[in-house]
Amino acid sequence: MEGESSGTLSIHTVNVETGLVAVQITGKGIIVFIDPKVDFSGNGRVDFADFLLFVSAFGKSDPEFDLDGDGIVNFTDFLDFIVAFGRPVSDQ
Repeated sequence: MEGESSGTLSIHTVNVETGLVAVQITGKGIIVFIDPKVDFSGNGRVDFADFLLFVSAFGKSDPEFDLDGDGIVNFTDFLDFIVAFGRPVSDQ
């Protein structure tokens, strides 16, 4: 699932001749939603709380945290988690 987001990026720089200069860039971006199963804490975002929960299951055979389905929570699951980290989850 994807969505659009609009915003403005302001870049401030100091020019010796003119002083502070602000450059604004406005545009649209694409939001890529992550599968809700990676949001272990259920707060709508894959964040540090989810990381702590994931770490507590590392090396175990907990199906909730076994993202690749190989029967154990290991490094390949961690790589899947990294892709999701910091992103919102879909509501579907």
